[in-house]
Amino acid sequence: MLSGAEVVDEVSAPVAEPDLVATGTLTLSEDGYGLSLTIASATHTQVRQLEAADCAVLARAAALVVVVALDPVQVAARMPEPRGEPEPEPEPEPEPEPEPEPEPELEPEPKPEPEPVLLDFGPLEYGVGLGVGVSGFALPGAGPAIELSPFVGVRRLHGRLVAQYRAPRNEALDTNADAGVRLQLVAGGARVCPNVMPKDGRVRVPLCAGLDFGAVIGSGRGADVRNKGNATSFWSAVALEAGVSVQVARWVSLTGAFEAGIALSRPSFGLQGGGILHESARFSPRGTVGIQFHRPRPVP
Repeated sequence: MLSGAEVVDEVSAPVAEPDLVATGTLTLSEDGYGLSLTIASATHTQVRQLEAADCAVLARAAALVVVVALDPVQVAARMPEPRGEPEPEPEPEPEPEPEPEPEPELEPEPKPEPEPVLLDFGPLEYGVGLGVGVSGFALPGAGPAIELSPFVGVRRLHGRLVAQYRAPRNEALDTNADAGVRLQLVAGGARVCPNVMPKDGRVRVPLCAGLDFGAVIGSGRGADVRNKGNATSFWSAVALEAGVSVQVARWVSLTGAFEAGIALSRPSFGLQGGGILHESARFSPRGTVGIQFHRPRPVP
């Protein structure tokens, strides 16, 4: 604990100016010490009340008040410069992101090979036709004919076999009507028949071409003919046909056709002593109507 004189010495130590007079009254209180400090100069007087629990602290505070009152600029110059807040360290620049590795170039996918175009010919068709008609010139005059024709194929194209029989025809001598020859024809052949089909599908127009091979069978007739045995001669022809087929039920169609036969071989027949009675014509037309039984087809 400082005495009163020591407090005065502590306060008077920093005073260098003779015009400044500092006086104080030291008192003891329950909380510590009190000092009533009067500072008088030539120009003004000020009183400061100071309190502290420690007497030494109180003396130094009083000295500081006196010094500030004497020369505040000098006090400020002696005070250490306040340390400002440290400047924040600059944030490190972010490391550049690594450039992404280039994606590997994808090999172009191979172009798929074009699928072969498959023609839709529709379901398999098969059946048999039966026709009757009139034929001429392969035998004498015009006469009845019958035909049986099984076929197989698809909607647009049929392959057909043909078996035909042309009924017997007679040819007489000019000089004797009772003497002559009786001729008939049996033949078979093949046809290729593209089918032209309108939109509804019920009507078809077959256009056929093919070959026929057969035989003309002749026999003598009449009381004056001594040898009435059969004679057979080979016959062949190119056949061109245009027809029409109309479906009337799932498995039945009605047919009609006109055929032109162009003979490749022309058999001839005669009687001994009577000359040639008949020679097959180069052109032999034939017309038929008939019915066709076939694998069931949807009825439009």
